[in-house]
Amino acid sequence: MDLSLAPTSSDQEQDKDQELASNIGASSSSGTANNTNLPMMMIPPPEKEHMFDKVVTPSDVGKLNRLVIPKQHAERYFPLDSTNNQNGTLLNFQDRNGKMWRFRYSYWNSSQSYVMTKGWSRFVKEKKLDAGDIVSFQRGIGDESQRSKLYIDWRHRPDMSLVQAHQFGISVDLTNSQALLER
Repeated sequence: MDLSLAPTSSDQEQDKDQELASNIGASSSSGTANNTNLPMMMIPPPEKEHMFDKVVTPSDVGKLNRLVIPKQHAERYFPLDSTNNQNGTLLNFQDRNGKMWRFRYSYWNSSQSYVMTKGWSRFVKEKKLDAGDIVSFQRGIGDESQRSKLYIDWRHRPDMSLVQAHQFGISVDLTNSQALLER
């Protein structure tokens, strides 16, 4: 006489419930949740106000290790306290990847220009900036704590031969154009 029990529909439902619980990270023995398998909740990016763009020059990405900020933008968005004019101030920017960048921002009396110095050359190297590329500055929107947050972004200038080809309706095969992909 066989006394073994075949799984009932109730047992099968319980197995499915346990499998579902393990798939979403719940522990059937402790009742605690493990969030490792849960879909990640996306936090919306902060709202930003575009301040200005700067097309970088050869000297902005060269050995001078500084970015000249146009006077009208410098005085509007990054006003310097005249008491700090000697040493300047440190400005913190967040890039599109969430990385923080700190630049020394000051006024050079000798050239009568506003510049970002310390930290700038590292940014240029990491982002592989060249003359003609564009650096964009934004700040947060909202209360004072949001407005004090600064953001920096960049984009490489388009390859002019591709722009001209497009203007003349010429099709360009980019499959062998590693130079564009490596930039």
